[in-house]
Amino acid sequence: MAKAITQINIQEKTEEEKDQQIQKDLLKQITDNHESIQTTLEIIEELQQAGILDMAKGLLRMREKIGSISIEKVNQPSMHHLIKNGFHAIEFVGKIEPEELEKMMNGVIHGMERMSKETEKDEEISMWKMFKTMRDPHVMTALSYLTAFLNGMGEEMGKKKPH
Repeated sequence: MAKAITQINIQEKTEEEKDQQIQKDLLKQITDNHESIQTTLEIIEELQQAGILDMAKGLLRMREKIGSISIEKVNQPSMHHLIKNGFHAIEFVGKIEPEELEKMMNGVIHGMERMSKETEKDEEISMWKMFKTMRDPHVMTALSYLTAFLNGMGEEMGKKKPH
């Protein structure tokens, strides 16, 4: 019959052997991932040349001061309104069909260009010229859109708020 094992000898690695194993493992990882490491180093070099690493280093050194200033600014009532308004603006734009928004924005841009040209003329506009302009089909189209817009806006603003 075999003898029972009463003692287990565990061979502890020395610090030097542990260090050698760590170095061996790191070299294996570097070898296996040399392309990724090379790309990362190139990115870091570009960040250094652009001065971004210096800026990040400065931000980290001043993090407590920057943090306290940021918190102070965010806690102002006007900032709360800005954040709420930002969410409402995003929600508003999200409700508009992309094609409609593009058409409207293009119209605004073209209207601004025309307005700029008109203001460069530096001539006085008579009432007769205003009435004549009102008969222009483009002006009539814009006015009909504008009155429809004002009508819808008035309907919404006239609704009573639920309490």
